[in-house]
Amino acid sequence: MDKNMKAVVIDSFGPAENMKVREIPVPVPGKGQLLVKVFAAGINPVDTYIRKGTRQKMSGVVFPKVIGRDLAGEVESLGADVKAFKPGDRIMSSVMPKNGGSYAEYAVVDESRACLMPVSSSYEEASGIPVAGVTAIQSFEVADVILADKSILIIGASGGVGTFAIQAARELKAKITAVCSSKNSGFVRGLGAQEVIEYDKTDYLHSGRKFDFIFDYAGGGDLKLLKSMLNHKGEYITTVRRPNLLWNGMFESKYNWFLADINTLDLEWFRDTVGAGKIKVIIDRVFPMDQAVEAHKYVETKRARGKVILKIR
Repeated sequence: MDKNMKAVVIDSFGPAENMKVREIPVPVPGKGQLLVKVFAAGINPVDTYIRKGTRQKMSGVVFPKVIGRDLAGEVESLGADVKAFKPGDRIMSSVMPKNGGSYAEYAVVDESRACLMPVSSSYEEASGIPVAGVTAIQSFEVADVILADKSILIIGASGGVGTFAIQAARELKAKITAVCSSKNSGFVRGLGAQEVIEYDKTDYLHSGRKFDFIFDYAGGGDLKLLKSMLNHKGEYITTVRRPNLLWNGMFESKYNWFLADINTLDLEWFRDTVGAGKIKVIIDRVFPMDQAVEAHKYVETKRARGKVILKIR
């Protein structure tokens, strides 16, 4: 194997144009890690935040920094003490930022964050699962309740996380109302939403509706109004951080913010449900590796329907 590889890297935080494709050394897997030959990389909004140096403390980052987290590919080689995988296995996983990035011909992932791909899936489809899919089902785990017959509102329904959340909630027999634009209304109904609130035609915050749970994957709504949409024991669960409101007690136990923890067990749930045809990976666009700049700009429009993928090979 070559000692160098092509990768999408940045030398400083900033706009999408900071990303360049160039050759860097192939990473070496450590204990409990896999070296993966990457075929496709899923693009998530968090990738754009890391590129810009926002959303989280980015101190200690070593440049050049490879961008990306989600991937699908073949196991090339194993680090010490890897037990569940062998070279040639087709896997999906998400790279820990400290281990590099996924927009590259090779990447290192932790065994504990990897899973065999659904047999029926392409690399592009499998690379779209880890962060968005696991975020969706872990938001339901945060609710800590059986969702069957519960009324739920999904905000950001047509995005990467939302499309997985609707389908997973459908499998869990929830009563689903989705918030999306009018052009995506039929699309989200097709995924399993029984009702749709079109935000460009109706102010969902003043709809007068009440829900057992609100799952917010978009953010931006007035929290006082969102709270008013909850039933007496209802809960609001979001992936969008609002530091100035986390400590003021407005929501008390009703307000739940979390970050997804990518792990093999939750990835296996998607391997099985996607493999059985119960859940589909919705792909909006696939960009070649040398169009990573254009791909990030498209993700930043917040108009993608489902996942945006970077094809590496």
